[in-house]
Amino acid sequence: MGMMDFVKPQEWTTGPLTLDEMIKLFSIIDDPSSADNIRKALRFYEAPKTVKAEWKEVGEMLERLKVYDCHLPKETVEQILSLAKGAKAVLVVGAGFGGILKRVVSVMPKGSLIVAVENPQDDYRNQAASLKETCRQLMILGAKVELFLGNSLSPKLVQAVEGYAPFGFALVAKGQGEEQYGPMARLMGIVDDAGVEIVYRE
Repeated sequence: MGMMDFVKPQEWTTGPLTLDEMIKLFSIIDDPSSADNIRKALRFYEAPKTVKAEWKEVGEMLERLKVYDCHLPKETVEQILSLAKGAKAVLVVGAGFGGILKRVVSVMPKGSLIVAVENPQDDYRNQAASLKETCRQLMILGAKVELFLGNSLSPKLVQAVEGYAPFGFALVAKGQGEEQYGPMARLMGIVDDAGVEIVYRE
């Protein structure tokens, strides 16, 4: 009896992932646009909270990627949410990958406006694509979202954002336009790794 007698045809949707399939999954990091079918399937996949101990390098990589979603400490996020709570219009300058947008929208009334500004990095993390997808999902959930991609200090960009002012709250990453965007909001939070500096305006 030959070896092929033991091999039966198998649908690609069943059984454990093969080495080739796993390699293709990790290749999405380098070229996500070439994996449309896999990307559709991933929408139904829930990433595990942890990975097996022997997969240390994979686990470290996953943890680094999760941090990009919202790199701010829990205490800082809670403070930001307390400042944004109930606001019908919020400005976020330095939106990152969109994680902070999801959190801020969760404490705003349904149908409220959130304006996001970011100058995305062009690397394997595909920041612009992630941010656009986050904004699309927030719009599906009922939020009004305006996204501006580019240099936050650009006079043209500042002027465009000003068209949506005034804001109930503005969250501005330190060094990304406190002076330019601050006057557009009654309350501004200047955020960095040390926390949030609160600026009130009459």
